Order: sequence, then structure tokens, then C-alpha cells
Amino acid sequence: MFLQSLIFEWKYYSRHLTFLIAAVIFFLLGLVAVQGTIGGASVHVNSPYAMTFLTNLISLNLLFVITVFCVRGILRDRAHQMEEIIYSTSISKSHYLLGRFSGLVFISFLILCISVFGMMCGHLFMSTPDRIGPMMLQNYIWPLVIIGLPNIIFCAAMLFAVSALTRNAKATYVTGVLIYILYMVGSIVGNSPLMAASNPTASDHAFLSILLDPFGFIGFLEQTRYWSPIERNTQLITLEGNFLINRLIWTSVSLLVFGYAYKRFSFRVGTKPDKKHIGVEDGKIEPIKFQKVEPSLKKWTFQWVALFSKTRLETLEIIKNIPFVVLVLAWTFYVGIEITDGALRGIFNITYYPTTGIIFETLQRDLLGVLILIFFSGELIWREQDVNIAELVDATPATNFVLYGSKCLSLLAVIIILISINIILGITIQIVNGFYDIDLGIYISLFYYKGLPFFLFAVFSLFIQTLV
Repeated sequence: MFLQSLIFEWKYYSRHLTFLIAAVIFFLLGLVAVQGTIGGASVHVNSPYAMTFLTNLISLNLLFVITVFCVRGILRDRAHQMEEIIYSTSISKSHYLLGRFSGLVFISFLILCISVFGMMCGHLFMSTPDRIGPMMLQNYIWPLVIIGLPNIIFCAAMLFAVSALTRNAKATYVTGVLIYILYMVGSIVGNSPLMAASNPTASDHAFLSILLDPFGFIGFLEQTRYWSPIERNTQLITLEGNFLINRLIWTSVSLLVFGYAYKRFSFRVGTKPDKKHIGVEDGKIEPIKFQKVEPSLKKWTFQWVALFSKTRLETLEIIKNIPFVVLVLAWTFYVGIEITDGALRGIFNITYYPTTGIIFETLQRDLLGVLILIFFSGELIWREQDVNIAELVDATPATNFVLYGSKCLSLLAVIIILISINIILGITIQIVNGFYDIDLGIYISLFYYKGLPFFLFAVFSLFIQTLV
């Protein structure tokens, strides 16, 4: 029964457009990733060190693909209103959950393998043979085993638990973004070598940072920190010391999280109490007189009023959402940590003055805000279909310009809110650090230098969501 469930999961994912898009993107990502230099000019691009480094980075970015797979795979029964039928069949709770979880891990691991295959193709067709070492299959497989698979199991367990227990797509998407943001915050606070502003002399919290890194990146860099180019070209990463402890801890955490989700998961559809109309008694509803209204639908005035009204409605639906508040708070916390522990702290514990230019540069290159835009662009496109009113909205006299333009303007309002929070955060950091030479003109220019690219990306994201 379990094997049949796993095969069914593979067939479901493999014929879905999301799988094909992810496979192509990560294959190209692997093909491009090998063009750079990793570990020094003398280190081969197909060395064990380089392959472990790239596999770790790609497995971190695979988090977003796992999030999409989790929503589409785990919540599909509820989305298609098939829970009652599935739960009434002969399939057991263990086969159901283990099949879904194993299918999620398998399909995600397959995407990572496709990306590693892209790296191999990049090595075979590289125009600079002096950068290529001996083509050894173990250099590609071993990082998948000790880095890729444990990382995928961790991400899948966290997202699967949230998705299975809440049965809510929003909660799953928010969890995926929060895992990424919290990992980046932890990398900054823990002085991870992954961060450009990390201090190489700080070793007092090195052991704790290694243990708390769920992706094992700091442990890998700690083990290979003093390796010579020859060692990086020939030696595989070994499961020993702090790196082994890290892998054991986070694999155990992943299994415990899945076990908790398995125990708490109810293999039945919960009954919801009937909602009564507040303030309305049975038999005492006052009739409403019908009034004939003849709107002038051909006038542009109606369309502009409809555009303003729809934009206002879409914007309020976003900013009043709890996921929006949670994501913005986490993102603001990350940006604040990036400024204080990243931009204002240099190598060898050199502290810089919090000038407007330094803070502006940090705020401008922040890309995590893009994740918020991706999340809410999908929310705007799919909200009406999720509540089954898409046909009603399409039947209104509002034009496509109104319906699509309101969503673009809503995301523009979100961008303005995000940049305004950036500006307030930057000024607050300057004042707290006793630096009062604040250049408001530079801050205001963020609305152009950061707002315009964000808006163009938001429109493109809406376009992709509409096609999918």
C-alpha cells in the first residue's frame, strides 16, 4: 500500500506543470552555477569542495519549490473537496501520511538531482578545461547524501507539519518564507561565513552557530576552513566532529516534527458549527423595497470609480491579513539585523558610522521583500477562485483593465508601505546610534530606485500567476 501511494504521488507531481517548470529552472541554475569560482582560483569547479558548496546553496533555494509542492500536494484533497471520500476508503492514516510525505521528499530530491545533473553538463561543456579536475561520480553523489537529502527532509517536515495540521495554504506559504528569513537572520547574528560581513576572528560562538544551522552550511565551512587547494580538489567532506553532530541533530528534529504532525493529524473531517446571523431573529427580517438603478456603464467615470473601489478593497484585504503582519515584522527584523550587524560592522570588529549612504545601500539591495510580493501576487490572483466568486466577479460590468489594474495598484500600495517602513527603520537606527546627519532626500529616492524595480517585478509576478 505504501509503495502504491508513493508511485501515485510521483505520477501526480510529475505530470503537473509546476514540476516541469521547477525542473527546467533548477537545471539551468546548475548549468550557470558552475561558471563561477568557488574556494579560490586553484580549486576545480567539479571538486568535492565546490560541489558541496553549490549543493548546499541550491538546497536552500529549493525551500520555495518544496513550499509550492507541499501546498499543491498535501492540500489537494481539501481544495478538490475529496477529504470525505479519501478518509472513508481502506487507506490507513500511516499509509496516507507516509505516502504524502515520502512523495514530497522524493519529488524535491529529484529536482535537486536534476540541478546537480545540470552542473555535470556544465562541467562537460566548459570552455576552460584547465578549471576541470577528474570527473568522479562520487563528487556529485556524496554532497547529495550528506547535505541535500537531510536539508530536504528538514524543509519538507516543517512545511508538511504546518500544512497537515492547519490545512491552510496561507500558513504553509508564510512558514516557507519565515524559515528563509529566520535562517538569514541567524546567519547574520551567528557570524556565518555565508555573510559577506562575517568576522573571521570571532570564534566564541562558532560551535553554537554550527549546531543551530539547519542546513549544515557553517559546519561544512568550519571543516574545510584550513584546507589547501589540493585538499579541496581531492577530499570529500567527512561525517565527523561538529558537522556530524549538526546532521544528527537536525535530522532528528525533522523526524520529531513529522512524528508530532502524525500524532496530531486527525484522519477525519471536522464538523463546523453552523454560523448564525448576529442580530437577526428568525421571522423578523424586514423586507427591502426594490429600487431600479440604471448605471451609466459606458462612461469612464464608472470605470475609474470601480478601479478606485476595487483597489481599496484589495489593499485592505492584504494589509489586514495576519500573514501580511507576520511577514512584514519578520522582514523588518531581518533588515534591521542586516543593517546593525552587517552593514555597520566590518571585518575585525570595525564599526562604521550609520550614515545615510550605508543604510541606503543596504536597503536598496534587500531582495527578501520580493518574496512578500510573490506571496501576495498569488494571493490576489487566486483569492476570488478560492472563495468561489470568480464567476460573479467576471460577470460584473467592470472591465479587465479595472480587475487587473486594481491588483497592480494594490501591490504598488504594498510596495509604498514596505519602503516607508524601510525609511522609518533606517532613521530610527541612526537616531538610536546618536547619528543625526540624516539625508531625507536619499531616503525618498528609495521610492524610485527600489520601488520601481519592485513594481515591475510585481506586475511580472501577476502575469506569471495569471498564466499558471
